[in-house]
Amino acid sequence: KYRSEDIDPPPDATPYFGIDFGFSSDPASCVRIYKIGRVLLWRREFYSRGVLINHLGGKIRDGVGEDVARYEVRADSARPDDIAYLAQPVSVSGGSFQLPRIKGATKGKGSVEAGVEFIKSHDNVIHTSCPNVLREFKLYSYKVDKQSDQVLPVLVDANNHAIDAGRYALEPVMRNAKFN
Repeated sequence: KYRSEDIDPPPDATPYFGIDFGFSSDPASCVRIYKIGRVLLWRREFYSRGVLINHLGGKIRDGVGEDVARYEVRADSARPDDIAYLAQPVSVSGGSFQLPRIKGATKGKGSVEAGVEFIKSHDNVIHTSCPNVLREFKLYSYKVDKQSDQVLPVLVDANNHAIDAGRYALEPVMRNAKFN
């Protein structure tokens, strides 16, 4: 359930931010998402390969907005060194930049599937300025048995970097979903 539109969130909506680290074959990705009732609005993205860690904070700022530094940002906890680096002030053009409220996402058995199911349970509106999020929504899939063409209950680990960043961003919302 997704569509692409050129819309903005209400002024009082809270943004959620997530980062999936990457470098060479996998892109680094950061997304800005709003949960508005049963809608997830994917509003801004940063998505690039080959970005050195000392440039990543500035690139994220440019991609998802300077106010990202004021909010909690959840990142792939498999990279605690990168999380620690981004929490420190780094020089970027125009001054220094840091993500002081960055923290590792809680991962564990079933967390990928639970996150994907949470995203699928909403109407996803992908802003037209997020072409990589849109591409991933079109391509992300489940494995298919080669002999029977039966769709298997196993997610393919590809075309998922912005979606993984979204899962991390939405972690606090998912945790509290049973109360909403």
